Amino acid sequence: MSEHPADGFTTTRTIAASPERVWHALIDTESFASWFGTEQVAVPLSTLRWDAREGSEWSAQMVLPDGATIEWEGEFVRVDQPRELAFTITDDATNPQRDDVVFTLTASDGGGCALTLAQSGGGLSPEQYEQAAAGWAGFVDVIEQIATR
Repeated sequence: MSEHPADGFTTTRTIAASPERVWHALIDTESFASWFGTEQVAVPLSTLRWDAREGSEWSAQMVLPDGATIEWEGEFVRVDQPRELAFTITDDATNPQRDDVVFTLTASDGGGCALTLAQSGGGLSPEQYEQAAAGWAGFVDVIEQIATR
């Protein structure tokens, strides 16, 4: 299920893993490098700062298949284990505008959980939010693979 308002998107996926396992996949540094990169894009651990503590900054470099790079950065806003991880995100350090990304985990019957992902802030056009939602769907695919191993 996905919603795409003009200033962001929200999507929910049911994962056959406990909130604790999904949480670990979200915040573990090596897991983050895997899911934020997926199989097509590398996120070298040497370029990664990912320590999920409220107020701490994070950064990651994506290396695309053609060798081009994207520099990502933000700040952890809320870290409520194993329920909510919220951080800001941008790929343009010169622009003070940041979008908000929020992962919310809710236990479901049978030991699984619902992962709700929202990105908002109005920093992208509606078309760019659709592209971002598709990219995040790929990230959530990998999060699910890691959490259900």
